[in-house]
Amino acid sequence: MKTIGFFGDSFCAGREPNSWCVLLAEKLNARIVHWGEPGRSVWTTFFKFNQLNKTNRLPDICVLCYTAVFYVIQNLIDYIIHL
Repeated sequence: MKTIGFFGDSFCAGREPNSWCVLLAEKLNARIVHWGEPGRSVWTTFFKFNQLNKTNRLPDICVLCYTAVFYVIQNLIDYIIHL
């Protein structure tokens, strides 16, 4: 069975049965060996990825998730505009 790893913040940390990470792993018939972590920055995400790469421990499939820097601010602006 292939392995899959999710690297990023809370967007790819959901372990619930209906989370997109779990559903994607099932669709690809892959075992999840790495999850994203809430609050993880882009810097620490790539640092962890690079550590696993250097030790030849990356999963067969790697999914890198990047939440936009201004995501929260943009959502707030959109909300205010549409009031």
